Parts: sequence; C-alpha cells; structure tokens
Amino acid sequence: MHAQIDVELRVDDLIEKSTHTWKLDDLLNYFCPNDFHTIVSTPISTTGSSEKIIWHHTKSGKYEVKSGYHLAREMIRYEQVSNERAQSSIQRMRHICGVCKGCGLESETIDHIPFRCRSAQLV
Repeated sequence: MHAQIDVELRVDDLIEKSTHTWKLDDLLNYFCPNDFHTIVSTPISTTGSSEKIIWHHTKSGKYEVKSGYHLAREMIRYEQVSNERAQSSIQRMRHICGVCKGCGLESETIDHIPFRCRSAQLV
C-alpha cells in the first residue's frame, strides 16, 4: 500500500537539491513500481530553475478559456473521426432525440455536460 499523496506535493519536493537526484525512498513510498520507474527515468534539470505550469495550447503558455474550448473541440473531432460508423449513429440519434452533441450517449440535460459527458470529462 502506498502513502497517500499530499495535494500540495510538488516535483521539487521529490528531488534532492544538493545532488539533483530523485529522492528514491519518497518515490517508492508514494508511487507504484511502474510509475516509480517512469519517474526515475525522467532526467532532472541541473540548472536549478523553478517549476512553472505551462499551457502548451497558447503562445503565452497561460491557460485561456478560448484555448480550452478549442482543445475540447479538437478532442471531440478526433474521437468522432476515429470511428465514422459510430459518428453516423450519433448524428442520427442527435437528430431524433436531442442527444448530447459531444458524446452522443445521453440526452443533453443541464447536468449532463458538467457531470456525465464522457467527452467533456476528457478535457
């Protein structure tokens, strides 16, 4: 059983500052073996630069609702294109009974998209 991970835990907390190496004992405590090996194989920066969150879908690196919307649309488009037969069925269902335009699985109700829509959850 692995220790419960603190939501405030940062990658920087798992790195030994003086040697720029992973804190292996902490990694073993927090992560399963597959994740442990993946993390340990990830190189650590030796420049000591601080962590920052970057949104790769904008030039500025900052999240914008517009970019999130476009990414969601691209994901839905990709999912739809990957299975043309299912897409055809989804379109027929939408036309007939007002099914969600994102997933095509349920009626488009006020609580469907934020709580049950598979396509929205991928975002």
